Amino acid sequence: MQTNPLSPEQEFQEARTIQTYDQYAKSWVNDHTRADDYAAILAKLKELVPAGDVIDVGCGGGQGADILAPLSYTYLGVDASAGMIAEAKHQHPELTFEAVNLYDLAKLGRQFEVFWCSAVLLHIPKSRIDEALRAISSIVKSGGAGFISLKDGDTEDFEERTVGDRQESRIFAYWQKAEFESALQRNGFEIAYYNYHPLNERSKWHRFVVRKATDS
Repeated sequence: MQTNPLSPEQEFQEARTIQTYDQYAKSWVNDHTRADDYAAILAKLKELVPAGDVIDVGCGGGQGADILAPLSYTYLGVDASAGMIAEAKHQHPELTFEAVNLYDLAKLGRQFEVFWCSAVLLHIPKSRIDEALRAISSIVKSGGAGFISLKDGDTEDFEERTVGDRQESRIFAYWQKAEFESALQRNGFEIAYYNYHPLNERSKWHRFVVRKATDS
């Protein structure tokens, strides 16, 4: 259940963010093929959950599939952008992908041992973070684990910029570590591992491995 109703401006910003990914799915995927170092994160996930089903929330063009494949989890990728899902299916025809908004995850009618949520919650308005985390929790089994990354900062902005042939319009919510830790804890997630991963001035990442509390 949504706690804070969205303003018309926020509704527009979320919808425009999805439209941007729809419009430029192929170009965006071509520009985001490099994988960061996830060795410690993947090792922690396997330690917490050796086997099971994994859901890649906000899977984009399927980049997470390449990262998760060596772990031998059974994979499902979901994204709010139909354009991104089409690209993911093209890149990974052997895997399963569905167009599902993060807020609607419960409609899948499935439970997963592991979730992967890389660079997704940074597009969620801060007023909806509890709703988003509850949506993820609703499809994760008790004791299940997952990965979340989001950008460091303390603002929320609707950013419009030109990148190559793309006219990008996207909402960005930036988080301080302690601020996001509080959001995780009040929504039933325990922090099992954390690292700070600055790549450049624009991309300074908080990276969390979390576990769903067994009594939540």
